Amino acid sequence: MREMYYTSQPIEMTDRDLLLGTLKAIDAENTLMYSSDWPHWDFDTPGRIMSIEGISEHAKENILGGTGVARLRQAGRRAEGRTVVKRGEQRRRIR
Repeated sequence: MREMYYTSQPIEMTDRDLLLGTLKAIDAENTLMYSSDWPHWDFDTPGRIMSIEGISEHAKENILGGTGVARLRQAGRRAEGRTVVKRGEQRRRIR
């Protein structure tokens, strides 16, 4: 489970111990990314993440964007030097 990434919607907060145990089991500080499910009526706002007691501020920052930014940077580094071909365009390399 620690080699996967997860999104946060919905966050069920009916059993705090179960929630914290699940967050620990998936290494949420490094693998959980915020998702709202907006515009549905039962979407979670970023405040939902901020209101979870028992996880660090650093974990909350990662969940609310840090992990996503890191994954995008990692994907960008992997793409460097690859050739991209788009329909109707010439070949070009990613720099």
